[in-house]
Amino acid sequence: MARANLILDEELRSAFLSAQESRLVRFLLVKIIGETLSLHSQAAKFSSAQDDFNTLLADALLENEALFALFCTTDDASITLGT
Repeated sequence: MARANLILDEELRSAFLSAQESRLVRFLLVKIIGETLSLHSQAAKFSSAQDDFNTLLADALLENEALFALFCTTDDASITLGT
């Protein structure tokens, strides 16, 4: 099994932490550049998770480009961690 040690860039780290705090971000798209995981794009929650998946994410994915999608399936923006 191949293993890779990829670096997380600061922009992606900040976007992820911000998305967790605000609970308003629907997805982050991540790509590997060299040996670094980098933020490609992000989108706010617009509708239900299912609708956003079918529209926002489908529109954001590019043909012939490998991307990781970190997708929030929670529709309630008021949920906080640790409660």
